[in-house]
Amino acid sequence: MGVIGRLVGACLLTATPLGVAQAHGPAPAALGLHGAADAPAHWIRTNIGIAVARPGGAYSYVCPGMWESEDRFPPVAQLPDGRAVVAQAGVAYVIAVDGCGRDIQPLLDAGSTVATVAFDDAVYVVTREAESSSLWRIDGAAQPVKVGHFETLLDSAVVDGARLQLASARPHAEIIDWAGADSLPERPDWDASFIALRGDGRFARLSTDAGVVLLERGEAAWREVSRALTSIHGPVRFGGGWLMTVDGVMHQRAGDQGDFSPIRETPWTCLQRVGARVFACTDFGLSEVAADLTLTPIFALNALVGVDCPDAETHAICDGQWLHFGAEAGLVRGPPTPEPDAIPEPSAPPRTADDCAMNPTTPTSPGEGGAAVLLLALALRRRIAKLRATACSISRL
Repeated sequence: MGVIGRLVGACLLTATPLGVAQAHGPAPAALGLHGAADAPAHWIRTNIGIAVARPGGAYSYVCPGMWESEDRFPPVAQLPDGRAVVAQAGVAYVIAVDGCGRDIQPLLDAGSTVATVAFDDAVYVVTREAESSSLWRIDGAAQPVKVGHFETLLDSAVVDGARLQLASARPHAEIIDWAGADSLPERPDWDASFIALRGDGRFARLSTDAGVVLLERGEAAWREVSRALTSIHGPVRFGGGWLMTVDGVMHQRAGDQGDFSPIRETPWTCLQRVGARVFACTDFGLSEVAADLTLTPIFALNALVGVDCPDAETHAICDGQWLHFGAEAGLVRGPPTPEPDAIPEPSAPPRTADDCAMNPTTPTSPGEGGAAVLLLALALRRRIAKLRATACSISRL
């Protein structure tokens, strides 16, 4: 069929009824839990924003507009009282326990946010400025205080007992044990572009030209544990040993020492330990990992109910982003599709080129669709109408 034939065929199409929002963005995914599931509130990062738990198993949507950004999955940490802290572009946003409302505090002269971690009854934020980095402390009063400055570009931060460990790959590999005062950094001989500390600082994941390398701190030196082409999740303490995934294959160490052994392939896309519990990201949600490696779901994307707040301000900030990002992920749904036996038989013959001349730009009625769904499909319907009109014109040449 030639170009004209295809365009004429487009003229014969009937506009699709607007029953359900069509997802065309990235598949919805959970990225990790922040704050234990039995805390006053727990927050789950997703690739469209943050979900905050509600009684009964539902989750409310906290949109990127709450931290004045299009960044849908920034670093986040939870204060002891359940509030979440998100730091973006030199500003700290302390979000209320229920996700409704926020306290905005400047981080004066701060640059981009590298890491946010709960430590010592507060949240610590690591930022980068030009060729150096800063460390900020935000306690229950939500007043940020700059507590450290480092002449290096920090990559990550983890809590190791009573210390906060910081890591940097540039301008040289460096690991800093920070306990409220300056300390001599450890400078291992690593050639890496990024260093992510794991397992309370016992492990270091390096991004190198040859791929991903996992190292473990020994009594005298660091030693290589594993290599991957793309990804290593974990290791996390698990039972009396350790658990991790390497390029989609689960690996386990039975004890505190020894080698990691591959067990089986797994679709987990994150692996983390929060308190005494281990969690894994799975398709469209997040689950707790039991001792026998079975999963108990604690969050699913279809439990995200949208913006659930009593105040108009939060709705003004988030409703539009929920309709946009939620619909792209297929989470904003219209009325249910009729059952097949309830769909009436067509009573008119198919459209022809002559039919187009009668009304070339008017689409068929969308039927009953939500206002949000109508807005999302409006551009597509206009495009179909223009294509139909063009096809009719060409068919007469």
